[in-house]
Amino acid sequence: CMACHDAEGLEVGPHPDEEMGGLWVTQLTSVGRGGPTTEYMKSHSPQWQVNCDRCHFEENPWELVVLTAAGEVPEEEAAP
Repeated sequence: CMACHDAEGLEVGPHPDEEMGGLWVTQLTSVGRGGPTTEYMKSHSPQWQVNCDRCHFEENPWELVVLTAAGEVPEEEAAP
């Protein structure tokens, strides 16, 4: 739930631990001497309303279906 309902603006994506089965969670990426590290970060700021296009945007890296902020599939533009 928190991957969508987070109000802190944390990054979201599949859990870094593959044993979690791809569960979407809030996470934080930090950069150290060894390069970037992404780890699960528990959000303590849930919100009721969500913007689905936070993750479901065109050409998103997870290949999720594109949705509007309200969670609807956008209508295709008519060909000229």
